[in-house]
Amino acid sequence: MNHLLPVTAVAVLMMSSVAIADDVVDNDTAKQWFWSISGGITAWENLGDIESIAGDGFDDVGLGFEFALHKRVTQWGSADVLIGVDLGFFGTDSDIRGLYSDLVMRGLYLTPSVKLGFGERSRFFLEAGAGWYNVDFAEFNCYTLYTYCFEPEVAFEANALGAYLGFRVPLGRVAFLGFRAHQADFGQVSGIDSAADRLEGPFYTLFVGAGF
Repeated sequence: MNHLLPVTAVAVLMMSSVAIADDVVDNDTAKQWFWSISGGITAWENLGDIESIAGDGFDDVGLGFEFALHKRVTQWGSADVLIGVDLGFFGTDSDIRGLYSDLVMRGLYLTPSVKLGFGERSRFFLEAGAGWYNVDFAEFNCYTLYTYCFEPEVAFEANALGAYLGFRVPLGRVAFLGFRAHQADFGQVSGIDSAADRLEGPFYTLFVGAGF
């Protein structure tokens, strides 16, 4: 059942081992490009409400990680205005049985976004993004300690336009803590004999990361 969480946990540990670097910005020679990597927890109450006819369901708390790249384009008052893109992955397990194993929920988003950055060394950001979101309910069958896996079934898949609002606060010159609220409507759930109406937001992410 627990195929997705170990993989994501390894990615989070790799992210947390990134070496600390200086992130200095001044008004004369302002840094132009910013990139970050982060990982954390996703909470989705509506996903936890989806159950099969047998009463099995999805965990409403999972893990995720994200890569982001942004460019400073101008200054608005005391804030730097950055535009760029976020690429994120998230997922959780379930006890809904498929052909060979329990289903997992996998999520993906690609969102152009705008950030307002305050401060010079340790930066506070306000964030907003909108773009493409994708989720599916799938199962994996793996042999010999995950050295060979195949995907025998995708029970449900949907795409949607979505958006998020969030912020992140510094934990040092590089490390940060962030929070986001995402909204997307993936429509009617099918493929798992579910009595649920729709899979929709909001869902929330709490994450730590390193920005450069």
